[in-house]
Amino acid sequence: KGIGVLLPIISIVFLVLANKAIKRDEDLVKSVDRLR
Repeated sequence: KGIGVLLPIISIVFLVLANKAIKRDEDLVKSVDRLR
């Protein structure tokens, strides 16, 4: 029962972290394109 309550919270946290990582990667790509 406890795991069932925790899983959605953990998945939301991972989604937020993944979105932040993706945005950072996109910014890196844009800055590299600018340097080129």
